[in-house]
Amino acid sequence: MRAGKKRSVGLSICSQKIAMVDVNIGFSGNMEVTHLAIADIPTDAIINGSIDNPEIIAEQIRDILAINDTKAIKRISLSIEDDLTNTRLMTMPSLLDDDMQESLISKVGDYAILAGSKPSLDFHIVRRYNSGPAERMDVLFVVAPEQMVNTYLSIIESANTKLMALETIPLAIIRAYLEFIQSDQSSETIMLVIIEENQGMIVILQNETVKFVHDIEVGRRELEASNDIADVLSEIRSSLDYYKKTFPLEADVEEIVLFSDSIEDFNVGENLRANLNIEINEPQLPFDLIARFGDQVKNNILSIFAAIGSAAIGSAAIGSVGHDLAGKEDIAINLVPCKKEAKISHVRARIKALALALVSVVLLLIVGSVIIRYETKKIEGNIIQQKEQAILEIPNPTEVLVANQMAQPSNNVVNAATKKAVMPILDSMEKSAQEGSKLASQQAEQALVNEPDKKATVTSGSRRLSTKQQEGIYSIRIGVFGFKENADKTIALMKSKNYDPWIKYKSSKRQVYIGRFETEKEADQFGELMIKELPWLSGYIIQKTK
Repeated sequence: MRAGKKRSVGLSICSQKIAMVDVNIGFSGNMEVTHLAIADIPTDAIINGSIDNPEIIAEQIRDILAINDTKAIKRISLSIEDDLTNTRLMTMPSLLDDDMQESLISKVGDYAILAGSKPSLDFHIVRRYNSGPAERMDVLFVVAPEQMVNTYLSIIESANTKLMALETIPLAIIRAYLEFIQSDQSSETIMLVIIEENQGMIVILQNETVKFVHDIEVGRRELEASNDIADVLSEIRSSLDYYKKTFPLEADVEEIVLFSDSIEDFNVGENLRANLNIEINEPQLPFDLIARFGDQVKNNILSIFAAIGSAAIGSAAIGSVGHDLAGKEDIAINLVPCKKEAKISHVRARIKALALALVSVVLLLIVGSVIIRYETKKIEGNIIQQKEQAILEIPNPTEVLVANQMAQPSNNVVNAATKKAVMPILDSMEKSAQEGSKLASQQAEQALVNEPDKKATVTSGSRRLSTKQQEGIYSIRIGVFGFKENADKTIALMKSKNYDPWIKYKSSKRQVYIGRFETEKEADQFGELMIKELPWLSGYIIQKTK
């Protein structure tokens, strides 16, 4: 084998013949046939597509590989008769590959060929297209009994080689035509008429894409027995009519290519030409191949064994770079178990892994978002709480003055900043207090002289309230405190000055009041005197307390 080329062996088996093609495939997809052979199979080995003697088939394969120096080949591709398989071209809604596999298996469960056997199935999506708002696709699929497929696997293994791909003869012929047989002058729309031993298939290709597939119940044996082409003509004409009605905008079929092994004393091609007004052609090997093989193909082996020989070439072409059944590259329908399943499992595993990764990312984002939101609210709450705490801890002017008054007799050290700000004010207030005290004493004494029958509200010796005043409804509020310590200091200070303070709680605040008065005027008079005696008080508020 020349360097840079890939060797491939294709086998095709029908009830009477076995064909082998050994090819070299270049990087560009060009095929070079190096060996071509067809051998007979004993008549009792395969009956109606069912293998009755697998040992004989395995021996035939070993012999044909040995004779043509291909016994060292470890992997081969095989095409078999369509008797026990079912090939369909179906239109269905667009699905993913794994869903497609399950959908097709559910559809083929009642096929007669399976007879209760587990199906072996593979498919190829020919095309996807939009039909109204929905996407649809044309799917070409093949189904066969798994037991039959396993039988061929065992036969190939007994021949000391391994089966790489298994397909039907019609599909291998389609590949052979697209890869190797069609000429540059081939028509745009072509019908392939494939006649096997017991049945056949009609395929219409439009621009090298499968557009129509139809099984026919006429095979080479029936034609050989009847020498009558009528049934084949009927199938061809009905297929042409159906295609024209189904695809009215597509070009008409301009050429028919016939794939049929030769029948003694009956020429299928000539009979078709005599009855159809369409060009009829039969596959021919390239002239350079005929010259190279000489006597081996002097009668043009594909003209004699067009169906099985072309199928062997098509099977050998699997894996080449070029056309497949839909004009794309390197894709084939393969009934070998686990090939498609492994691919789907691999795809499914990748999808699951990707989905799991995406779900993990989404969950992380969600959890992260919740955590960030929670932490943000927590921080905001802490900030608000700290602000409220800071506000509560800020002393009002009365608290500052009370604190300083309490600090003076006890000689406590006062904060430098507070002392600097408050001391000038206290000095001024002390002077005013001395003058106010003298004036208050004079006014109180004068009030006693003018109203001897009324109890004094304030005296120079005591600020105790009369019984009547203690039962009044008005009180003087001198401060509101957030902290108990500040309220207690104020209470103690006022008591030290001979006042009777009391506390009223409201909304977690401590309101410090002085006295109870019958009238607002009495309370106001008392408050003015108190401010004069205690000028460090910033002010007061008279409120009803009952």
